Amino acid sequence: MAPSETGIPLETRQLVYRVLVDEFGFATDVPMAKVGAALLSAGIDKEDYGYSKLKTFLSDLGSFLTFTDIVANGVPQRLVTIVERDGWTAASSKPTLSPRPVAPSKELERFAWLGPWDVFLPKLASLALPESWDFGTPDPNGHRNVILKSYICTTFYRLKLEGKVFVDAEAGFAAFNTGLVDRRYDDIFACFEPSTSGIPWRFTGFCTRGSRGLGKRLVSLFNPLPEPASYFERKEDLLFDAERELIIDFDHVLVDNLARLPMDFLEDELHGNDEAQTLLETARAADPTERAACFERVGRIVENDARLFRRLRSRLKDAVDMARKRVRWNFKTAIPSYYPRANAMSLLLPLCLTDDDRVDAALVVQLVESGNYQGQTVLTMEQAYMNARLICRPDSDWLTPLL
Repeated sequence: MAPSETGIPLETRQLVYRVLVDEFGFATDVPMAKVGAALLSAGIDKEDYGYSKLKTFLSDLGSFLTFTDIVANGVPQRLVTIVERDGWTAASSKPTLSPRPVAPSKELERFAWLGPWDVFLPKLASLALPESWDFGTPDPNGHRNVILKSYICTTFYRLKLEGKVFVDAEAGFAAFNTGLVDRRYDDIFACFEPSTSGIPWRFTGFCTRGSRGLGKRLVSLFNPLPEPASYFERKEDLLFDAERELIIDFDHVLVDNLARLPMDFLEDELHGNDEAQTLLETARAADPTERAACFERVGRIVENDARLFRRLRSRLKDAVDMARKRVRWNFKTAIPSYYPRANAMSLLLPLCLTDDDRVDAALVVQLVESGNYQGQTVLTMEQAYMNARLICRPDSDWLTPLL
């Protein structure tokens, strides 16, 4: 990649420029949270370039972004404006850009037309062994089977990386192993035929090996049959070693990802700071964009107040110490999980932040080359379950879909 004065490759800066111009146009003030969401949707993650803070990443991209700090409805926000860059959009000198990265969750939809999700997902759920594919109720948009959607999309992404999506172009047939089984414990395969639209394939149905039409065609074309995704390469991917040192990125957890921590915990630990309490109260009833702005501001307060930061860090350390004791008592406490953006395995540890008898969040720990564990980030219980379910249905006393 070509170098740049900011340290971010030129190709990346041009790609960000194109994504934001396509999404928002020029000279429009856009909340920074929306900019971050647009980049993630396009497969651009600040952490891939060594940044933990979106603000710093955007500032380092160059002069095509300008920033304005405002207060909207009593909540401080940072607005981002895209400025036209000479030579980057002119037809005579438009740079050759790499294809826009596809987010792991979108790979399946780029591969095949699945039909409506509210038909595809219930069909798969009805064939598989019964389990809860929701967190008790529909998501905020009224959708069901949100866990299953996350599972099948990310499973396909992993299979693609492993070369396990089988295609016979001459026969006009493609298939992959969903990793799920039916009530007879037979593997369930997803099958496809060529599409007449711009998407290469079209979903035709699910089958088990050798069963009726699709199953017989699967067996006649592929030997061996498509295998399920595999994740484990070493025993350390499964077991947490409590004797190893665990070093946590407290800034990333307590500044960048405050929104993933329980609101009751934050209100209790940030008592005495009126501005933080007001922002948390506003965040409770805010829409997603305003809520993100509130937590960004609370993060700044914590970052700039050493006393508050130490208080939160001390409480988090207590929760981590308790989690390590739980692992010593029962090794199954540490749950394997998969992070698709980094294509990496990690372990989840339970964090009891508001009550010793209730798990509120999960710490993501990864074994690094030095032999230490790095506490990478914190996840909500929903995020933690979906990451863990990619590998198998968790057999856990603390991580279930019934939150």
